[in-house]
Amino acid sequence: MSVHSPRKRLALSAIVPALDLGLRLFHRTRPVDATTRLRRILVFRPDHIGDAIMATAVLRPLREKYPEAHIAMCVGPWARDLFEGHPGIDELIVADLPWWGKVRKRITNTASGLRPAGLVRRLRGAPFDLFLDVRSDLRHILIGLAGRSRHIIAYNRTGADAALSGTVPYHYREHEVIKAVRLLEPLGIRVAEPALWLPVREDARASLAEKLGAAGIAADAPMVALCPQTRVRVKEWPEGHWEELVRGLVAKGPAGLEIVVAGDKSLAFPLPAGRVGRVGFFLGDLTLAELNALFERARLVIGSDSAPLHLAACGVTPIIALFGPTYPELYAPFSEQTVVLTGACVCNRDLHLDCDVNPGGVGRCMAEITPASVLAVIAPTVFAGAG
Repeated sequence: MSVHSPRKRLALSAIVPALDLGLRLFHRTRPVDATTRLRRILVFRPDHIGDAIMATAVLRPLREKYPEAHIAMCVGPWARDLFEGHPGIDELIVADLPWWGKVRKRITNTASGLRPAGLVRRLRGAPFDLFLDVRSDLRHILIGLAGRSRHIIAYNRTGADAALSGTVPYHYREHEVIKAVRLLEPLGIRVAEPALWLPVREDARASLAEKLGAAGIAADAPMVALCPQTRVRVKEWPEGHWEELVRGLVAKGPAGLEIVVAGDKSLAFPLPAGRVGRVGFFLGDLTLAELNALFERARLVIGSDSAPLHLAACGVTPIIALFGPTYPELYAPFSEQTVVLTGACVCNRDLHLDCDVNPGGVGRCMAEITPASVLAVIAPTVFAGAG
């Protein structure tokens, strides 16, 4: 388990072995395999928005294997808007776990969900045959145990291994989507071509059209979506680079090109609306479902490593992803339409939370990605037929 705090690491070094011993002595693990009958399945991913999106890769394979099963998914309040009415799940459980809530920037739905005690009561009231913890977190596994889940599948990397019904080798360097679908292997499910699954809702298309119209953006206008924000400052691209990129897009793109900047209300984008070409700002104005509809309409999505890029990967719109201190091999948008650009700094992809060269600001590895390099990888077909 990745724990940054030395104090927490020390505590876990004492707690985890004792917990494992207790489970081996007093808990009866129920193995699971391809023949196990599963009537109720819970996909558990209540942490980050992007991680919940990547976990959707398990939904279709589960439905194909268990067409009659009741499939539920547990997400955080910040991801609720994306999963309400999702055709791949029969039940949505929203859990506001304190260790995830404190690190979330709640830019969308701030309504609360079930706290740990309430979540356990909910699970115990209608136990699941399978608790699939996609993150494979010790705290989650304990919730599955307390919730009387019959079978628990997770990677054995955090402790409580004795509670797991199936064992899957953990390969850190695999993409997070690949890690998710590999958890299905104890069930006899092997996914050759994983795919994210978050359909665009009709009501989101309609409300997005109203908001774009109110901003003076024509329904048939060619559009580029920019997503500058990330949860960690070191992963963001310099503001001057965004301004130069917008100027380049206006010059390179077709007449009537609309550039839509999406983010929350705290985003301070350096280019005032109307200064160069047509730039529309939607800062805190779009729900995640509407953002999904925006990406469907856009000709191109450009952004730093963040949840919106994973959302864009659910569709077919081309994506240019800007990566610095995180590994694209693990976290790049899972789409064949993605082009990843990285800087050449020696600390690149070191998973650091700050930059020694520019403390408290954007990383040097991000600054080394030039606007010219972004413009150079935009395929001519992106704007084909526009204008």
